[in-house]
Amino acid sequence: MKMVIIIFVVVLITGGVAWWFLKGDDDGMVYVEENKETGEVEVFNLIPHFVDFKPLVVPIIYKGKLIGNIGIIVSLEVRNEKNELLVIDKKISIRNAFLRDMRLATRNFDGSQMLDLTEIKIRFQKSCDRILGEKIVDRVLVKNDLHKDL
Repeated sequence: MKMVIIIFVVVLITGGVAWWFLKGDDDGMVYVEENKETGEVEVFNLIPHFVDFKPLVVPIIYKGKLIGNIGIIVSLEVRNEKNELLVIDKKISIRNAFLRDMRLATRNFDGSQMLDLTEIKIRFQKSCDRILGEKIVDRVLVKNDLHKDL
């Protein structure tokens, strides 16, 4: 009986080691996209890349007075490393465009209503599309929503 258990353990360990070496360095499945205009083919790794922003503080101004701040932490999901580097390069422009857009959006905010997180995500996505072009940022994730002094 001991011999059967020993053989079973050896086979199990050998199989695990073989699987580890044979699986290779593949990071997962890939997605292939062909540009119909140029005929160029791009291969994307399906493991997403994320670009995190430092916490953004949006001032809430009502009738010319600061009535509070909204702090959000945003992360952008992109498809590949090339898009990740592009987003990192344009991070400041994206942030400024979003803050400008939110300042206009919160002009008539009096604090009695709540800001919709979905609206914030949509506005951030539109800011990204304006700065980077469409289909660079796949998804906007709001990690935190902090309402202060409202």
